[in-house]
Amino acid sequence: MQPEHTLHEFLESRGFARLELSRNRVGQFELPATIDGRAARLILDTGASGTVMDAASAKSRGLPQDTQSVSTGGAAHAAPTCRLELLEIGPLHFVGVEALVADLGQLNEVLRERGHEPVDGVMGADLLQGREALMDFAGSSLYLKADAREE
Repeated sequence: MQPEHTLHEFLESRGFARLELSRNRVGQFELPATIDGRAARLILDTGASGTVMDAASAKSRGLPQDTQSVSTGGAAHAAPTCRLELLEIGPLHFVGVEALVADLGQLNEVLRERGHEPVDGVMGADLLQGREALMDFAGSSLYLKADAREE
């Protein structure tokens, strides 16, 4: 018996946008994005509580950095952050995203060694939670509610 609708059609009819993912050479899912009008590559990390920008990428983009108190494992400490005025991923727009700034140099070096381009950051759960994220591993797709309130 054939299903009436594909997963994509079903989710699209309920207001979800499909974001196609690709796997990099270390097996992580990546997705193309635009940060403040410039192309970017992000790793999808559903276990990361927040979005992260690579320190070198943030610097090259001229993103002003600030220091905020961040809680990790119950302990608070000061950490560099930056603000992404407009993060576009597929048809979705995220306005005023606060991102942690971290050195992703070691990861990017491994990617380069394996013939892959470096990444600019990590898309974390902060962007997934408010958009009712659904992951289709078999189809290498991420579905996010398209009509969610933008920050």
